Amino acid sequence: IQLRKVNSAVALTDQQVRALHKAQRDEQAARMRSCEQIRASLQREMDDINKHAARTESALARRIAQVEQNVTLTHETCQQRARSQQRMIQEQTEAQGATLKRMQAA
Repeated sequence: IQLRKVNSAVALTDQQVRALHKAQRDEQAARMRSCEQIRASLQREMDDINKHAARTESALARRIAQVEQNVTLTHETCQQRARSQQRMIQEQTEAQGATLKRMQAA
C-alpha cells in the first residue's frame, strides 16, 4: 500500500514536472512571438522613416535646384539690366556731349 502511494505520488510529481516544462516552453514561445512582433513593428516604423527621409531629401534637392536656378536667372537679369542702364547712360552722355558741342559751336 505504501509503495502504491509512493508510486502514485511520483507519477503525480512527474506529471506536474511535465506540465510545468510545457508551460515554460509555451511561455517562452509566447515571448519569442511577442519579440518578433515588436521587431517587425519597429522594422516597419524604420522603413516608414527611411521612406519619409528619402521623400524629404528628394523634395529638398528639387527645392535647392529651383533656388539655384532662380539665383542664376536673377543674376542674369540683373546683369542685363545693368548693361542696359550702362548703354542708356552712355547714350545720354554722348547726346549731352553733342548738345554741348553744338551750343559751344553756336
